[in-house]
Amino acid sequence: MHCELEHARVLHVPGRGGRVKREVSGVRAASRRASSSALRCRLSGPLQQARRQACTIIQASAALLRVRIEVPAARADAPAVRSFRETAMSATVIYETDFHAWALHNAGLLRAGKLAELDVEHIAEELEGMSASERRELLNRLQVLLLHLLKYQFQPERRGKSWLLTISHQRTAIERLLEQSPSLRSLLVAATLNKVYGKAVRDAVIETDLERHLFPVACPYGLEQVLDEDWLPES
Repeated sequence: MHCELEHARVLHVPGRGGRVKREVSGVRAASRRASSSALRCRLSGPLQQARRQACTIIQASAALLRVRIEVPAARADAPAVRSFRETAMSATVIYETDFHAWALHNAGLLRAGKLAELDVEHIAEELEGMSASERRELLNRLQVLLLHLLKYQFQPERRGKSWLLTISHQRTAIERLLEQSPSLRSLLVAATLNKVYGKAVRDAVIETDLERHLFPVACPYGLEQVLDEDWLPES
């Protein structure tokens, strides 16, 4: 048996998830060719009809089997669509690897009103961190100020410009902090002052080599005195 099949035609049928490309030789065309002389099956004798039918079946089966589904590639000019998770992961990577770039990027998003694209979680963390940082700075500066007031009072023989400059600089820095963040003043209560004073005494013992019992148990200075740029303790 000798069968010559023509090349398959290509039909494009839209479908979910992509195009369904079916390469078919055409079942109906195959049926017509099977009954005509176009199908060149050189057969003779009583088996001619059976062989012709077999060729038709083979053609039809091949047409049905040669089917493949192709997902179309994204167009080059199509806008990229990113999921919320992908955006969050990208923001986390930038935050952890380049804080400066992260800060500028989110500042730009805020100014552009693109609130949905903000790295909200890390922005909240940074704002909380800024608040905590200001509290730490205030208490640290207060501790250094109290330390130098103690040294000024209990080591009069060692007084000099260096101590006076440190006292002045710490008072100025605390004043600026309170001007920028007035709510920090709520931290400067008696309990906080005494707690910070205890740490200042510890440092004073180390720096002056004086016995701890020489220093008052509670802070001998009032908050207004501590912050008054013209006030200094007596010997």
